Amino acid sequence: MNILKKISALLYVSLITGIARADQVDVLPNPPTGESAVAGGLVGYIVDIYRFSLYLGGFLALGAIVWGAIEWTTSGGNPSKLAEAKDRIMSAIYGLILLLAAYLILFTINPDLATLKPLITPK
Repeated sequence: MNILKKISALLYVSLITGIARADQVDVLPNPPTGESAVAGGLVGYIVDIYRFSLYLGGFLALGAIVWGAIEWTTSGGNPSKLAEAKDRIMSAIYGLILLLAAYLILFTINPDLATLKPLITPK
């Protein structure tokens, strides 16, 4: 139970820090002219969908953890409801671990894959 609290606190802090950085606008260099421009077009939409999906997955998992905690506290000692609440919490934690693993794999292969910067082709 103690490790569950530590994992929940760590995930909560990581979500909050991610939200705090969500208002930053990525300014990307424009290769032909050297000017800077905000990523737009199809690349901008893909980046937005990717980031939104990660945040949505994190929020849904956090909501599932909270819902499982509410079920746990209201189970009243009923073993079947308690087991269902534990299963919900563990499933949400596994989902968060899966999200983190997917991000880390992309970041390990190439950090530009995780941040989704536009590809710059040499001339």
